[in-house]
Amino acid sequence: MASAAAKVGIERRKVEAMLPEIYDLNTDDSRAVAGLIVAAVYGSAKGVEPPVFAGTLGATCMRSEGDMDSIIGVGS
Repeated sequence: MASAAAKVGIERRKVEAMLPEIYDLNTDDSRAVAGLIVAAVYGSAKGVEPPVFAGTLGATCMRSEGDMDSIIGVGS
């Protein structure tokens, strides 16, 4: 969602405001993953290397016992 929004010119602050309406951001893990995705899409992920993102996503997946649907969505 963040990538599509950026491609069509939606401002980052608007995307960040929409995220809680689309995804379950009620945990630290989900907020961390969403924040990293938005930062990467909008080019402000300085210092966030792919291994950092992968580690955060992997740890989140492990803590949620593999249920990532509420965090990253479900494909149609």
